[in-house]
Amino acid sequence: MFNKTDSAVLDEIKSQLSTLGEAVCELGPINDLWKQARNIFQTSSPNVRTALEKSREIREKIFKLLEQPKCAYDDQALRLANQLKSLPEKQRQSVRKLIGEHERAALSPYVSRSDWLALEEKSALRLSSGLIIQALILPDYEDERDVMVALAPAHVVSQQSRFKTAEIFDEAATFAGLGVADVFKSFGKRQDVTLDTFGLQRVDTANGARIRPTL
Repeated sequence: MFNKTDSAVLDEIKSQLSTLGEAVCELGPINDLWKQARNIFQTSSPNVRTALEKSREIREKIFKLLEQPKCAYDDQALRLANQLKSLPEKQRQSVRKLIGEHERAALSPYVSRSDWLALEEKSALRLSSGLIIQALILPDYEDERDVMVALAPAHVVSQQSRFKTAEIFDEAATFAGLGVADVFKSFGKRQDVTLDTFGLQRVDTANGARIRPTL
């Protein structure tokens, strides 16, 4: 059960989720592009070569939108994460009930952006915020390998920045589903995580260093 103070925090979280749903538009038509990318191979007999080329084009557009400099959307997501952290640990799982497809679409871009933002700002708080939101929007159960690939950029940034990696991942795990939380905890303790190992690369763009999947 939530007490009055916790209920006020929960109401604020709902409000911030709604605000983020509007603020994500600052990044451009990123969710529409993701939908296009998912639909490319949905036809009954696609031309594979053409589909792959189209997929690369769309992914490049997505990268460019994700790699824009920091904007108000990012700081709103940071405020949301801080609100989430103010909840007692025993109540954090309840927040997962607030996350539907609309909320997941609004939050997903921040997960990709929070890693390089943390690198730029030298901020463990920024990195933690991205991991908390990532834990919140992942399904209750997910392939362990896919989860580790998703977590690898944050782990590398944490190592390079000399943050307390295991502690940051352990806290994020309190927001994750039962089938994912242990992966957060164990992955945060690893000492062998590199970008190359997980099919990632650091790219220098006009806006600064960014982390991308290796194409």
